[in-house]
Amino acid sequence: MKRWLHILALIPGLMSAQLAAAQLVNNGQIIYVSTGALLNVQDNYIHQTGSVFLNGDFTVSQNWTNNDPLGPVFNVASLGNARFTGTDIRIEGPGTTQFPSLIFINPGIATLYVNTEARRSLVLDSKKIITQKNTLSLLNPEITALTRNGGYVVTEGQGLLLRRTNLADEYLYPLGAADGSRYAPVTIQPADNQSNIFGVSLENHSPDRDGYNRQLKRDELQNINDKYYYTLNQPSGTSASEVSLYGNSTDGRFNMVARWIDNRIWEKAGQARQLTGAFGSGLDQVFAFNTSALGVLLNPITLANGINAANPFTFFNAFSPDGDGKNDTWEIKNIDAYPDNDLQIFDRSGNRVYSAESYSKAKSWDGGTQSSGTFYYVLRAKIDGVNKTFKGFITMVKR
Repeated sequence: MKRWLHILALIPGLMSAQLAAAQLVNNGQIIYVSTGALLNVQDNYIHQTGSVFLNGDFTVSQNWTNNDPLGPVFNVASLGNARFTGTDIRIEGPGTTQFPSLIFINPGIATLYVNTEARRSLVLDSKKIITQKNTLSLLNPEITALTRNGGYVVTEGQGLLLRRTNLADEYLYPLGAADGSRYAPVTIQPADNQSNIFGVSLENHSPDRDGYNRQLKRDELQNINDKYYYTLNQPSGTSASEVSLYGNSTDGRFNMVARWIDNRIWEKAGQARQLTGAFGSGLDQVFAFNTSALGVLLNPITLANGINAANPFTFFNAFSPDGDGKNDTWEIKNIDAYPDNDLQIFDRSGNRVYSAESYSKAKSWDGGTQSSGTFYYVLRAKIDGVNKTFKGFITMVKR
């Protein structure tokens, strides 16, 4: 039979009972911490089995271990706060803990050795949270559910910071380097109020180290940032979004955002709006670009220099609709980010052979009944509220 350990407020709002302990090991108890009460563990908390019903405060000065692989530790109805006060703490497993509110206090580092979740709020204060290869998730979609006072999340080593969203508003991903050399946050603003989950990570080294060769790039790109790169994903939801990358101009003067795409090459990630100014924490520049739904696969992006930065598109001058699954349609890279567009295609005699409104990857022209030859295209697209026209030639080769 499980035992109950009650920690009750004597006079709610005025006086609380406090239970202080050195290392606390839960071997099957149901611990109930009522509103206004405090459970203060002055060493480690080790969870073997049992559960915690937390409506007050649970303070741990050292490490947290959840050895129950099937138990999230806290009852899902918990509304209280789990506070970590140590300067060098570990949250480890094998069980994933879902904290009601996860609050870090004081400077120092907190290292995750297991996936960790915060259901109601995540307070970084001035801590560096090192995820290693693990995921730190904030499940509450409120904008203000994440707060910081100089702290940030370190995802180096393929870690990830996940946030739920349900508003067309800016969600902060405060990312930085483990050695303290860089704070490079990201904000994501979904295009609508639908439910989504977005994940972001920062790798504080050249993309080359992880196989994203900076020399493999389209012609419009001149050089790729060699100091750091991000990865983005969207494991839930289908909303398009605006992604903003904050940084410092001492890392280099760039004029566009580049992304690594499926065919193993860097290309422009749409048209990036660059702003300069004082954004706090030593940040003096931001690049914002629009993207369609990201999907679950990681999408590496970074800053770059390139020519013709005002043109967000990459036009291919040839395709071969022969059914081999390669270049079977004529795509315009980044067109999905600019749906207010129309496309017309003409043959050499000036006859219009194809037209489409809101041209997209899904509508890519496959040549129809036309024979091999050279064709002329005219694309109108609204970019930052201004209609722009792009013209050029396409060669279609049918076998």
